[in-house]
Amino acid sequence: MTQLTGAGFTRTRLDERLATLQAAMRGIFGQDIDLDPDTIDGQTLGIFAESISNIDQLAEDVYHSFNPNSATSRALSRLVMLNGIKRIEGTYSVVDVICVGQYGTVIPAGSLVRSTATRAQFRTLTSVTIPAEGQITVGCQAVVKGAQIGPANTITKIDTPIYGWQTVNNPLSATVGRAEETDEQLRLRRARSTSTPAQSIIDSLYGAIANIPEVVQCEVWENPTGSIDANGLPPHSINAVVEGGLTADIAAQIYARKSMGAQLVGSVTSTVNDSRGNPHVIRFDRPVNVPIYVVLNVLAMPGWPTDGADRLKTQLLTWTLANQRIGKPVIHSRLYDTLNTVPAHSITTMFIGTAAAPTLENDIPIAFNALPRFDAARITVNVTGP
Repeated sequence: MTQLTGAGFTRTRLDERLATLQAAMRGIFGQDIDLDPDTIDGQTLGIFAESISNIDQLAEDVYHSFNPNSATSRALSRLVMLNGIKRIEGTYSVVDVICVGQYGTVIPAGSLVRSTATRAQFRTLTSVTIPAEGQITVGCQAVVKGAQIGPANTITKIDTPIYGWQTVNNPLSATVGRAEETDEQLRLRRARSTSTPAQSIIDSLYGAIANIPEVVQCEVWENPTGSIDANGLPPHSINAVVEGGLTADIAAQIYARKSMGAQLVGSVTSTVNDSRGNPHVIRFDRPVNVPIYVVLNVLAMPGWPTDGADRLKTQLLTWTLANQRIGKPVIHSRLYDTLNTVPAHSITTMFIGTAAAPTLENDIPIAFNALPRFDAARITVNVTGP
């Protein structure tokens, strides 16, 4: 039966619940009672058994909701607060667009525009009136949270027609937002957070920086030897490489956890005062951006969408934003996975490199302090057929 003991939670299965009810019915009405699922009695027992089994399921879910390794959704969000962290909320992509039209035309807040390359939709944040000059710049925010991509000069479609509003364009690419932290990502970050008070300085420092909400990713490198290491770090030094987050917040965490006598390495500096007001210069690095160029040669098949090339770019950009890590190589074969979600095509060749017009299909090595960056302007899609 469903019970909670010192050994944990034990749940009764649906078929076991049904067998118990059938046995009880036969005990009352005799062994010859017909409890076939097609009979009224059989169907009634099935309804009762399923209702009881649903309660068993609820009890099991409640039991698992107290374990951060199995809790989900809001239950997990509440649990991790015991570790001093909270789920990172999603953010919106933002971009400035130039609206062109007739003098006096009012463009209300919430008016919709769209990227023709990625089909990401953005809404204006404020109401504006086109001046005598014939154009005005207005800030926009993506309609949905997450990595909504708007490459430069692609947000050119007006989805909210307004008389007198003629064109729209974004001279610069949108600043990409991030999706809300998933349960799995939150579990991993919680595991790192428990390393914050660890005896290992590196584990503690990594956990503290990674749990700054605005930090996207980080790596912490140490050279404990008495000579320059393979990464070029000086003896007895620590180098944190951090994407995202405020400089002051990162510096405060490094100062609070760095070991005495260790040299801090980095081009970003920030001064932190100790409890007596004495200044300490803290150093760390931002990742070195490595531009990645991609050439896709695609054979279109029947059913190939008219915006297929743009979809391929969007899928590739979205995947790399979520998966490329500091110091990790660009694995050529892994890029195919996300591209296969676009229908009706076959990729004949895919060349990648760090310079324009790449001709190789090799993996791209990335330095320990670098981060590969993909951009729609550096992705070329050549389509043939059908």
